[in-house]
Amino acid sequence: MFAEKRKYVVSSELAGLRADLALSKLENEVSRQYLQKMFKEKRVWLGGKYLKPSFKVAEGDQLMIDYPKALSMDLEPVKLPLKVVYEDKYILVINKDPGVVVHPAEQGKFMGKSLVNAALAHVGEGLKGIGGVLRPGIVHRLDKDTSGLIVIAKTDKAHQELVNSFKSREVDKSYLALIYGELKEKKGLIVASIGRSPRDRKKMAIDGINAKEAKTEYKVVKKYDFGGQKFSLVDIKLHTGRTHQIRVHFESIGHPLIGDKHYGRDRINAKFKEIGLERQFLHAYRLKFNHPISKKKIDLKIDLSDDLQKVLDLI
Repeated sequence: MFAEKRKYVVSSELAGLRADLALSKLENEVSRQYLQKMFKEKRVWLGGKYLKPSFKVAEGDQLMIDYPKALSMDLEPVKLPLKVVYEDKYILVINKDPGVVVHPAEQGKFMGKSLVNAALAHVGEGLKGIGGVLRPGIVHRLDKDTSGLIVIAKTDKAHQELVNSFKSREVDKSYLALIYGELKEKKGLIVASIGRSPRDRKKMAIDGINAKEAKTEYKVVKKYDFGGQKFSLVDIKLHTGRTHQIRVHFESIGHPLIGDKHYGRDRINAKFKEIGLERQFLHAYRLKFNHPISKKKIDLKIDLSDDLQKVLDLI
């Protein structure tokens, strides 16, 4: 958040409302949840006195919020190439390149080379503290070697609204993946809980530690025959957002993603590496959601990334 004092004048339309509700209508940049925090920390004033959220405001009341300074961050703005697909004053949607991490690891790995660093440089210092100090503006994530669409919140209120949309599964996320083998059905739904692997903490597993429900819907787009083996391009829609969900689900039914170093098949991956595939064949090509402020339907779609399209052309 920002470190400043802001004043708000209660209009006749807001007179008689609770102070917290009135402020939520007057302040468009922060969430109601954050405003409640300001009340608890005694940062909301009227005439030199602290206000309770239940206080009924009157027309002409001048409310003031003394916003705290954002916590210090090690993250710094770094100018990196960004493929901006959509942007307004509240959100930023990026087509993330493969090999780019969304945010640095706690140990400082990829520090200065993450999407967060690039977003800070693009949006400005105002992004710091939005939704959290370590991951400013980040609402969801893509694996390092997964390309495609990712949305970043530019205000606290936009962040909270998007978080709620993801939690209530109101956001449609669609992917394209190339998998090993030929699926028996043209359409299907994989339902299997996912948790941390008990054997390898860097991997996830079906019914692993602290497993949570996971649903992956798919349909076959095209079938390929390469080197005497079958492969399938699938269009995937996520109904949940578990870590490595797509990769774990398809591996669990015997059809791992091509190029996947953790869950794939080394021999198959080596064959595709010979024609230039250096990462898992997974691309987030479509994102549909309601705008966090205007509630207008946002439906964004992008082409397959160049490296993945080249693989399809070659096979």
